Amino acid sequence: MWVVEELGTRAFVGRVGLHYPEGWPEREVGWALSRPFWGRGYAFEAATAALRFAFDTLGWSRAISLIAPLNLRSISLSERLGERYEQNLVVRGHEVSLYAIERRQWRVV
Repeated sequence: MWVVEELGTRAFVGRVGLHYPEGWPEREVGWALSRPFWGRGYAFEAATAALRFAFDTLGWSRAISLIAPLNLRSISLSERLGERYEQNLVVRGHEVSLYAIERRQWRVV
């Protein structure tokens, strides 16, 4: 994951990046931002850059995002990135919704 800072103030916004710890179902692009920065486009901009890096530099063929089923903001962001819902599953004791995108479907918006 990478730190996201607000450009003008250098305030810590959150973290966005690539994630694939042992036991994870697949390679993931994920995000977690501090509430005061929600709705400003930071997550979309950073997640777009992370996906571009995953597909164009690392050669990933697919990326997922694991999202709490009631987290509508993150679901909306994943869909805006081009990810589509595939299934619910339990990861490390938590129910999550798996959203995914294939490299061939990737388009920089």
